[in-house]
Amino acid sequence: MITPFSHLTTAQLDRFFAASLPPVANPSAAFADRPALSSVRAQYRQQPFVVSDNVSDSFFAKCYVASQRAVFHPSLCRVPDEKELHARLDAKQPRDYDDIFATVDQRRFLYHPDRTAVRTVDELGADLDTDYDNVRTVAIAVTEHDLRSSLIVSDTPVVYMRNTRQHGFQAIVNVRASFNHTGRISNVTRVVTVTKGFGRPCEVHFVRPRDLVPIHIVLPYSNRPRRLAAFLSMLDTYFRATRSDFLHIIICTTEQEKAFVIAKGRKHKQLTSARLTVISSKGDAKNSFSRAVAVRDAAKNVPRDEIMFVSDVDMRMRGEVFENCRTNTMKGSQVWFPVMFSLYPYGKSLSSRDGMWRRSSYGMACMYRSDFDKVGGFGGHEERRFQGWGSEDVILYNQFRDNPDYAVLRALEPGLLHQWHSKECVRNKHYKDCMRTVYMTIGSQEAVAELMADAKVDYSRLTKGALPL
Repeated sequence: MITPFSHLTTAQLDRFFAASLPPVANPSAAFADRPALSSVRAQYRQQPFVVSDNVSDSFFAKCYVASQRAVFHPSLCRVPDEKELHARLDAKQPRDYDDIFATVDQRRFLYHPDRTAVRTVDELGADLDTDYDNVRTVAIAVTEHDLRSSLIVSDTPVVYMRNTRQHGFQAIVNVRASFNHTGRISNVTRVVTVTKGFGRPCEVHFVRPRDLVPIHIVLPYSNRPRRLAAFLSMLDTYFRATRSDFLHIIICTTEQEKAFVIAKGRKHKQLTSARLTVISSKGDAKNSFSRAVAVRDAAKNVPRDEIMFVSDVDMRMRGEVFENCRTNTMKGSQVWFPVMFSLYPYGKSLSSRDGMWRRSSYGMACMYRSDFDKVGGFGGHEERRFQGWGSEDVILYNQFRDNPDYAVLRALEPGLLHQWHSKECVRNKHYKDCMRTVYMTIGSQEAVAELMADAKVDYSRLTKGALPL
């Protein structure tokens, strides 16, 4: 049940907000840092107020619901400070490297960046299980209030969760359900953000994402024939299963490879000309392939009011990825940079033995074409600034993270598996980053140890002269 704040008396409001603030050891010293109850009361007087008997944590029983204009908690929309910008000049690394949400999928499996094993929420302890169930309850209550109708919950929602020192527990719930609308069943999607902060009432933000927005897979391609065949076969299978008219593929390649790519596409009956477009790009200033130039040129073929999903030919995708892309992307306010699972050379499944979460990769991204243009894409002069593969994904990520108009969702996506491939590192300014990726993705510590033992590598040579960090 939702009770508006405007229906509560001043005394009731004061008791609620006073109870929401944490106790302090020295009240007189801390009083000056606390907001006046009158100002807090005025701020939330017009906001809906969640009251639910179905949550076990009293904190979640009372949450103020902020305006639907706010997609995320404001902590995810902020500009970089001078220190952050200066640190990035040489490192070329994005900020908020650790600003990643764990994911609980529809089977209640938890995928966490700091946990090696995939476990269900129920197996990981009562606290996590309780928080998970509570935020789901709050999200459904808010959705029902927005619809003025009870939900027929058809899908277990996808939930993204994290804990931060500054903002506490945060969860994003993608509610997909049905409801009875004037005698007929209608589908509905809501994205609800619940923040259980320190010294503040529980906060809820929600938005209504657009349904059935066409998605255009933007695929830069050069000289990977076997992986291209597998990628096209995967999409052909997807179209045969779904008969979807809301997914389109745009492949940008070199002029020399364009005819080959077209011929590969024609081998699949489902990849009609309405679903597959192949274009060519001149590449960089030396007429060599450039991923940044290819993505930029392919993006020109995406309508401004539709979504572009920048992808990689080495990806294996599950069907729910496209729905997550659509739900987690809001025109003018939010983009999605999912964290993919990178398989080792021998890897086949999503497990700590077979792969790792590629937290340092930003190559997969979902955004509206208009938002790509608004932030300036890769910053212009792509032919001169980008050669081959590398760094352009970090540049694009920073373009959005540095813009106060946008929230960026970085969350683990179990539906994205990156297949291992050999990598040649050119001795340029990106050489160390390239080699770091090579070593990170060659195998787990146990597997690398076995390889070194089989090759009779003298590990003492690797550690000779090593100094403590």
